[in-house]
Amino acid sequence: MTKERKYILIFGVILLLMGAAYRFWPENYSLPWRNDSLVLKQKKIDKYHAIVKQKDAVEKHLRRLDKKVTASSKVFLKRNTPSLAAVEIQNMLSKIAQKVEVSIGRIDIKKEIRHKDRDYISIPVNFSMISTTRQMRDMIYYIESSQKLLKIVKVNSSVRSKKKPEQISSSITVEGYILE
Repeated sequence: MTKERKYILIFGVILLLMGAAYRFWPENYSLPWRNDSLVLKQKKIDKYHAIVKQKDAVEKHLRRLDKKVTASSKVFLKRNTPSLAAVEIQNMLSKIAQKVEVSIGRIDIKKEIRHKDRDYISIPVNFSMISTTRQMRDMIYYIESSQKLLKIVKVNSSVRSKKKPEQISSSITVEGYILE
């Protein structure tokens, strides 16, 4: 191989390496012989413009979430203390019992349950009643479909007497919720 061919070969390899470096070099870094800093800055500005354009969509989404929060907070009991919320549950149960034409025998307010990682307090209320199966079904329906969030936690029922099997003695535990 002649000297001339060696120089041409070395020059070709250097050009090939420079072309590969130019092609595969990350766009965020500029090569000394590459004068694309203006293009890189323009790309960064375009990214920032895209982020700023998303601001309206994010604010719109935030407004929708705020509406959902206010709508969902309406299902909680209005009272601030567990004892007042328990009275509100009692009143709701009394109205439902009047609607179903059942008399509530006994109402026990149990100790509130504070949930560690939740923002609400559960107020359990236990009541007993004597009813027919239809009245009990209606009572459960009205409790579950009330405007405030009431959850039936426990139901114990038994036939009151063998002579009158249509009479059912029931003990029902209902939970209401307030925000902390």
